[in-house]
Amino acid sequence: MIRQTHLTSSELDECFWGTELQCIYMHLAEAKDRWECEMHTHEELEIGYVFQGTGIYQIGGETYEAHAGDLFVIPPGTPHFETHDADVPFELMFLMIRHDGAGAERLNAFTKEWKGRHSFHRHSRIQTRFEDICREIVAQQAGYLSVIDGILREIYIKLYRKVNDNPSKQIPASWNKSERNRQVLSEIERYVEAHISNSITVELVAQHFFYHPKYLSRLYKEEKGETLAELISSIRLRKAKLLLADTIIPIEQMADLLGLSSIQYVYKWFKKEMGITPLEYRMQISLAPKEPL
Repeated sequence: MIRQTHLTSSELDECFWGTELQCIYMHLAEAKDRWECEMHTHEELEIGYVFQGTGIYQIGGETYEAHAGDLFVIPPGTPHFETHDADVPFELMFLMIRHDGAGAERLNAFTKEWKGRHSFHRHSRIQTRFEDICREIVAQQAGYLSVIDGILREIYIKLYRKVNDNPSKQIPASWNKSERNRQVLSEIERYVEAHISNSITVELVAQHFFYHPKYLSRLYKEEKGETLAELISSIRLRKAKLLLADTIIPIEQMADLLGLSSIQYVYKWFKKEMGITPLEYRMQISLAPKEPL
């Protein structure tokens, strides 16, 4: 029997759609003698995975024992240091990760909740995925950064599910869905405003923010009461009216400034929106009485 169901996005999915995960540094620490790192901080998120050995991690004032199979999450700006026991060989992999894009701030909020130690079975899929990252970085074949991005997303999902299996660990209440949507849509509006002269389209906006065009259009309609295409058109119209009213730029030169294909299309589009041609609008504005200063 084939079962059908509609899929809805989770909170973490929506963070991923608006965010790029950039692995900017990897270090594989191997030691047979006692090894210790001084207290320090990073601007990026640090994730450490213990392949073998035992030691101590101190993260933001909390002290954790480190064993093979443990994964440590250190949010940006958190003081920390690592040391290991001299009795057995020690192998630890560090990754420095930067979040970039519309969902970066939300994803940073999640990773703060993940601070500390997360224990996985040694030789689990988590260990395999860290080994895969190491191989990708060493080989640096075509598309390796995209492969690493995908692996990091899988690791993040494992962490998210592990943390949220514990009822005492909840996602910050401030990150409710409506607030997140408002923030993303505000960023989209600013982006459209700044790039209206670049032949902006719904598809280009969705691509920039890592969303599917249909999903983003539906989300904007639900939150704002107008379509994303209508937003683009209204911002373009506002700019056209400003150019006609406040500048002496010839109408023939406005197509590029408005991100439209030709002056003929400018006339056709403007008359459809305003009921008069650009020239008629400029004449009306010039003849209108000026308000006294």
